[in-house]
Amino acid sequence: MANEETLRTIDTHNPITQVELPSHFHETPSNLQLHSNVNNTNHQFDEDIHKLVATLRTNVDTGICGDHVDLCRRREEFGSNTCLEDSTNCPPQDTEHGGIIQLVHDVVKDTNIILLFCCSILSFALSIKRNGLQEGLHDGAFLFLAILIIISFSFIKNLFNQMIQKSTRRSNDGVDVVRKGRLQKIASSEVVVGDIVVLKSGDYVPAEGFLLHGDSLNLDDDFSLPKIHVGVKVLQGGGKLLVTAVGKNTEISKMMKSMSLNHNEESKLEIVAEKLNSKVEKILLCITLIVLVVQVFRCFVFENRCDGNKDPDPKGMKNTVEELMHETAKLMKKKDRRLNGLVSVLCMLVFSIREGLPLGIFMSMLCVAKRLHSTGLAKLRTLSAGADIGFVSTVCVDGIKDLMLKNFEMADLWVGLEKISEEVNPREVVNVRVYDVLLEAIGMSVSSSKEDHALALWAKRILGLDTVKLRQNCTILYNERFEHQNNDLRGVCFMKCESGDGEIGASMHWRGTPEIILPMCTYYYDQQGAKKTLDRDVRIEFKRIIDEAGESPKLIAFAHEQLVIQDEEHHQPTQKEDHSKSKKHGLTLIGVVNLKKPYLSELKEAIQACQKSGVRVILVTNEGIEMAKFIAENSGILRQEGDADKAVIEAGEFKNMSNDDEMREINTIANTSPSDKLQIVQCLRQRGELVAVTGRSTRDSPSLKEADVGLLLGDNGSKIAKENSDIIILHTNFSSISSLIQYGRCVHENIQKYIQLELTLKLSAFSITTISSLFFTQDPLPPFQLLFVSLIMDTFGPIALAMTSPSSPLSSSTFPLLTTKSMWRNIMVQVIYQTLIFLTLRLKGFGFVPSLDPNLMIFNFFVLSQVSVLINAKEIMKKKKKNVKMEIWKGTEGWFFGLVGVIVFLLLEVIELGTDITRKQNPDPTKWCVTVALAAMSLPIGYAAKCCSWFTCN
Repeated sequence: MANEETLRTIDTHNPITQVELPSHFHETPSNLQLHSNVNNTNHQFDEDIHKLVATLRTNVDTGICGDHVDLCRRREEFGSNTCLEDSTNCPPQDTEHGGIIQLVHDVVKDTNIILLFCCSILSFALSIKRNGLQEGLHDGAFLFLAILIIISFSFIKNLFNQMIQKSTRRSNDGVDVVRKGRLQKIASSEVVVGDIVVLKSGDYVPAEGFLLHGDSLNLDDDFSLPKIHVGVKVLQGGGKLLVTAVGKNTEISKMMKSMSLNHNEESKLEIVAEKLNSKVEKILLCITLIVLVVQVFRCFVFENRCDGNKDPDPKGMKNTVEELMHETAKLMKKKDRRLNGLVSVLCMLVFSIREGLPLGIFMSMLCVAKRLHSTGLAKLRTLSAGADIGFVSTVCVDGIKDLMLKNFEMADLWVGLEKISEEVNPREVVNVRVYDVLLEAIGMSVSSSKEDHALALWAKRILGLDTVKLRQNCTILYNERFEHQNNDLRGVCFMKCESGDGEIGASMHWRGTPEIILPMCTYYYDQQGAKKTLDRDVRIEFKRIIDEAGESPKLIAFAHEQLVIQDEEHHQPTQKEDHSKSKKHGLTLIGVVNLKKPYLSELKEAIQACQKSGVRVILVTNEGIEMAKFIAENSGILRQEGDADKAVIEAGEFKNMSNDDEMREINTIANTSPSDKLQIVQCLRQRGELVAVTGRSTRDSPSLKEADVGLLLGDNGSKIAKENSDIIILHTNFSSISSLIQYGRCVHENIQKYIQLELTLKLSAFSITTISSLFFTQDPLPPFQLLFVSLIMDTFGPIALAMTSPSSPLSSSTFPLLTTKSMWRNIMVQVIYQTLIFLTLRLKGFGFVPSLDPNLMIFNFFVLSQVSVLINAKEIMKKKKKNVKMEIWKGTEGWFFGLVGVIVFLLLEVIELGTDITRKQNPDPTKWCVTVALAAMSLPIGYAAKCCSWFTCN
């Protein structure tokens, strides 16, 4: 990053005349190759900035001219900054899309709404034919009011979602820029390429550019400094930014535009739930429509079969609340409301399915999301992502950021008796001659083994070892390995070196474990380059160092000796046999390297757990292929039995692959840019995989948005990355991802339990109402009370089920249907049982229990049966499996039965409300006992269905 002194080195004494600009600029910034890596020298950065300043016809101190002609030319050449939202938050799309009129059109054109209208029209015609015009109008008004409520709820929900999307857009705030040498405040949309933007605390970067100067500057995304991307927030301090790209020409915007055109904002869970809703609605509507068509045909063709209503409503307006209540009760008690009652119940069912099922899923996810947050594991920005994460088939992670690899964690280095500190550069503290000898020792002894690969990679990143260049300047005379005590290996290497002054020298390097090398050494080098005697006290100190690192996977000691060239004509040193067989002492110890395990065992276990459960972990990193391979091998991503040549590739190779079998073998992709990462996610999703992606920087935002589940590791990522992620993992380690996947599968099982409860209630109600409409004169399930029952179960049912510990984790990584064969088995058993009890009570009720109102008892039985169904739903399939115990569900079983008690109390209140409105007498204790006993029978029946092996569906 350039400081104040760097700025002074840029030539500002020869400012470019801004008045007479050419018709076009020299070249666009995309054609100017800038060395934006933070490791570049200030001198190189200054040269690049100087070229860029000249290209953009601007000035570091005075900015651009900023007159009308200048601004027009810059906007024409480089574009305008008018799509800030699309550059940071979402892919380009028409957010208005017709406004409110379009929202209404989208709701009304729904096929299920059209079917419901058809049912209401047929019911309206039947009501007029049977009961007269006035009664028919009353019934029709009631039905169409119910449909209007359904449409209104859908419209309000869509409008509310659109308002939320608009409110999340970043406002076009003002920013400070330098133009004509003066500080000006302009709108973010007015920023052009070449502007010098003055950043201060709290500002959002309005465009893409390079940081010229920072005064204690702290950004929420500094991964690519000195380059700063649009949307990055200034947390503290200030600085100056040279704008190089605006609007659609920024890197983030280009990646956003390349996102899938069919990218759906809805999650996988929401899409599947919506499809399930639609299917159930269509089935109920089609059955009702068929019944109504048959009844219309009978009524209008065979008029003698069309019974009229002998109890019409009195004429006149209802003026008082008491009269309105009386009329409502009369409406509910009317005896000949068969088909009209069917459509009324149908309206209620469509409404409760359409709004109740999403409400129940929302309540279930909200409950577990709060519990998840309270345990400190993660925060869900998208509630449904808590279930989606359980069925991802692929997780793309970054090896350096996400797996938390640091260069100094790869190995420790001792030169002499002192360990090189992790905070310093070894070249700064170790003598140059000793440093060069150490590089020779490592570079000339490494082989293709996994251990040597890690050693060479560490030496390259920490010590600056260039193996290719080293071996070009040296000739290996021979290189052998010898078995020693306890199968330890000792490497011997002769080489001939050509020094800078043309003299020929030769060295012999020895490498092995400290237990082998130390007895062979008489001297050692300290960090200052002094050659000291390896006496007894020093050997004891070295032994202490070895003992402290005893649990390390590998300790390697390096020693050498200068060889005497006996054959000067052919530059041949002492004979090979003289040293390889008889050399036991006299060597000089160079140093000791302790190769460490760069990752904890917990990380490997988490990755292996994901792989065993069918989740493929792919390493997507911008590191070179050697470093990527090292990370994959040591973290467990690259399996031992896997073919590394096929599993590790570069981004360019991946994009050109067409064979699905070859793609499945890949688990490491090196040299990837943010745009490559986005294309990899798109490619995986096109192949039908459910993809989760990790990220934390602004440049990761498109990939997080494109993925099925975007994971932000740590709460300190950039604001834009947070906005485009679905889950914020509070602990920055992969083990949290593994826990979340297991958690997501458990959450999905609880949602399945709730759907089983919901469908049982709706299908039982529809079955009973349809049979009553066809064969009986009274409807035992009044729509109003049924609506209250549905509301109670939709609100408290999912919360109760969310408090239960899942019976078993799902083993498949493919996102399953929300309904399985086992669930439909349980649902149909309960529906058939409740329907049979309804028929029994309706046909034999008076004889079964004297002076019994069958409709009241049927309603009470139906309501209490839902409690038994709720308890049954705790387990979908009866299997001999260990119960899954996770931290977030500890101590929740008591809450489940407590909520069941609350549900029972509320349902009894609904029963009491129904008897008050209809003015019917409450059942006596005997009848209550019969009702409770019949409802409780649902428990053993459901349990028996799950236990019968011949009735079990997989």
